[in-house]
Amino acid sequence: MIRLISIILSIVLGLFPASAPAFAAESKNAEIHFDHRVLSLAATDETVYVLTLSDDRIPRKQLYYWADGMQEPSEYINGDAGANQLNLSDHIFSDGTNIYGYAENPRSIAGILPQSNTVITLDTEEADAALDLIFAQNQIIYLLQTVFTESGDVKTLQLCSLETGEKITEVKVDAFDHIIPYKDGKLLATMSAETGDHYDVLVYDPLSDTYEKIAQTETSRDSGFAYSESRNTLYFTSGAQIYAFGDMQSPCHLSAYTPEEVNDWFSCMTLGTDLYAYLDTNGGSLIVRQLDQIDLSRGVLTVMGDIDNSPHEEIMTRNPSFALSMQGGATTDFSQIATSMISGEDAIDIITLDTGYSPIQQIIDKGYAADLSGYPAIMESVSQMDQALLSFLMRDGKLYGVPIQLLDYGMNYDKEVLAELGISQGELPKTYIELLDFIANFASDYGEAHDDIKLFEDFDVKSDLFEIIIEQYTSEMARSGDMLTFDTPLFRKLIAAFEAIDFADIDPYERYGEGIWDESEEMDDFYSKQALFISQHGSYSTPYEFSSSGTYIPIILPLDEGLTPLAPVSLAVMVVSSRTNHMDEAVFYLTERIKSYNPQIEGYALYPNNNAPLVNKNYDSWLSRTETELEDAEKRLLSADAQSKAALEDTIAYLQESLSQKDARKFTISEEQIKAYREKASPYFYVSPRPLLNQDLEDTPYDLSPISNRYLQKVIDADTFIREMDSRVRMMVLEDE
Repeated sequence: MIRLISIILSIVLGLFPASAPAFAAESKNAEIHFDHRVLSLAATDETVYVLTLSDDRIPRKQLYYWADGMQEPSEYINGDAGANQLNLSDHIFSDGTNIYGYAENPRSIAGILPQSNTVITLDTEEADAALDLIFAQNQIIYLLQTVFTESGDVKTLQLCSLETGEKITEVKVDAFDHIIPYKDGKLLATMSAETGDHYDVLVYDPLSDTYEKIAQTETSRDSGFAYSESRNTLYFTSGAQIYAFGDMQSPCHLSAYTPEEVNDWFSCMTLGTDLYAYLDTNGGSLIVRQLDQIDLSRGVLTVMGDIDNSPHEEIMTRNPSFALSMQGGATTDFSQIATSMISGEDAIDIITLDTGYSPIQQIIDKGYAADLSGYPAIMESVSQMDQALLSFLMRDGKLYGVPIQLLDYGMNYDKEVLAELGISQGELPKTYIELLDFIANFASDYGEAHDDIKLFEDFDVKSDLFEIIIEQYTSEMARSGDMLTFDTPLFRKLIAAFEAIDFADIDPYERYGEGIWDESEEMDDFYSKQALFISQHGSYSTPYEFSSSGTYIPIILPLDEGLTPLAPVSLAVMVVSSRTNHMDEAVFYLTERIKSYNPQIEGYALYPNNNAPLVNKNYDSWLSRTETELEDAEKRLLSADAQSKAALEDTIAYLQESLSQKDARKFTISEEQIKAYREKASPYFYVSPRPLLNQDLEDTPYDLSPISNRYLQKVIDADTFIREMDSRVRMMVLEDE
């Protein structure tokens, strides 16, 4: 297969020159990343200010600013007095021209830009409340808050003088979902429509507590409201789109796309005459989009699926002018997926599917996935991948999808618990049959002498263990190329070993059922014990877990003697619709997505020839910071009083110990870890078929959990379980044809 892909790649590279998609004209779109936690944002006309909290040993607050044309944010420094005022602030807010700091306890404000040493205490009553939003206009401060009372939560709006802090009025605004500044002493508010399918947009006068409806939004999930006075336009987000009420008139029009679905009520704002900004879902980047800038008549690339946001953010940071609409959500239903890929103007261009529960084979076999083998940038990348993992995306030498993420879920031994039990690694079970036998005999072999140790972390493990056995078995059948059937000597041997386990000996849930939650002493005793088996995601998909000094030993075993070990994995895969009108953009996005693989996981799991240690990118900064802290502590020790010396000596000892281990910090993934990973894990990776007992398949034609539940509850015996599973599997095969 590797030879075949190499030949195809050579032909493709000769026939198709590399090309980039035709982007929209150069835009002002930007992705501004902040290294520290973002606490609050505020904006003047053209500049956004961001209050952050550092992760230093002694955290400090910092004020950054950004405006159109800046490549990155700059820190605003205004002297010691300003720094002190900043550190007292819990939020920042603006009146359109100036930036103020707001302190929660006591409630007070002070000018930050321009700096003011005068602190104004607000004339507000103490209450158990959470501040939702603060802003100012026309010399009035508006505090939107949720007040917690015994009779329920109440949303209120307080108005105070910006000059004196004197309270002007307070009104209940429970009917409103959100409030933002407008003009002429008025505010803009949103209220859920009686039909529940959109928001009504209102002009609200807080002094008279009256409002007037002026428009309505697209859906009941809309958010991100921000008013531009220079344009007299209200903007809001609906999914991954920005809409505008031009000149405050209906109907609204599509103004821009965002790189993700926006669900933000408090950090959205307009800048200058043509920019819209908001804080991304992870809260670490400011996303800026130019309004009414690109031709939206043919739409933009639309990507759908639940995926890791970090790589997507990297792509958009590298390519801020790339227009894209990201939609969340995922489904296991073939008909819904197919419909979403061909439904006219609303069709999805790229859809993210998971081999764990999505019908990827059907999507490819029935012609819904585009052939990607004619695109050199993609083929060059995949030619280096593990072809065994890639094979299920290939048909007749053509590629119909790109892996973007590799996942696993497995069991591990806790090394410390093994040592307490006196079990060496050489004495561990060599097959799943032996593992089940070990579990069955654990109580009699070890329980009495080690009553402080339990087998599993949590209650109700019977179904989880059975699900693992079923997944291992179905994956073994698929790997061997055999037709799936449960009526085999191997499965009967497995189920007999499973039935030999008395789960009441190892799991209190089997003794009490749901009544366990009322047995506080039993629960306390259970959770006070150390567990031998630890289940987790990322158990064996990365070399990081294979350190000799690590805490766990991943369990990768064959089902029985004479078989090869098996490490089931699932892949998140991006598939391009065969009917897309944005093929160039889709190929560009997939190529960029490949560049954004997690180097600790996909960087090794998908690329079997990558055996280079992974350098710790934070090593140099850590070393410099630690050496500086040590030097500073040693200097302070020379003049420290007796009371401070002990703490400083402890700090110095800690820093010296850290520096003595500095060589171990140079690499995130070491040669030792990679060697063990290549020997014990990656050769046994197999993209398992959709797990038959996966809870994500509940209420779908592929949900076989009702049969397993009846077996686990002893409503049916093993023979009946095998017979019913085989019957249902045959029906599933016919339904998929």
